[in-house]
Amino acid sequence: MTLRKRDTPLTFEIFEEALLPRIEEILEEKIQKYRVEVIGFKEEVMGEIKNLREEVTVTLHQYERTNKRVDKIAKHLNISA
Repeated sequence: MTLRKRDTPLTFEIFEEALLPRIEEILEEKIQKYRVEVIGFKEEVMGEIKNLREEVTVTLHQYERTNKRVDKIAKHLNISA
C-alpha cells in the first residue's frame, strides 16, 4: 500500500493495517532468537554447575579420607591436632 500526496493521509488505522503486522513479525523473530540464545546459555551454565558439584563431591571425599589418615597418624604418634 503506497500513498501518494493526493491519497488519504497516513492515519493510525492505515499504519496499524499496513505496518503493525510486519513489526510484530520482526519482533517475534528477534524474541525467538533471543530466547534460543538464553536457553543455550542457561544449558551451558547448568552444565558447569553440574560439573562443579561433581568436583566438590570428589574433593570433599578426598579431604575426608585424608583427614582420617592424619587423625590415625596423629593418634598413633600421640600428637594433638
